[in-house]
Amino acid sequence: MVIGGNSGIGETTRDVFAGEGARVILIARHEDEGQRAVIKVDGRGQRKSDV
Repeated sequence: MVIGGNSGIGETTRDVFAGEGARVILIARHEDEGQRAVIKVDGRGQRKSDV
């Protein structure tokens, strides 16, 4: 679980985890920012689920 996974150190952490094949759970304060982060992770071939 990456809190603030849409920018900064959270974004870097998200990318490292996703690159290693982990199932990443993103938490962002704003839905549009979270959706952009999901698109980036999804572009790496990861499965996605919206909650």
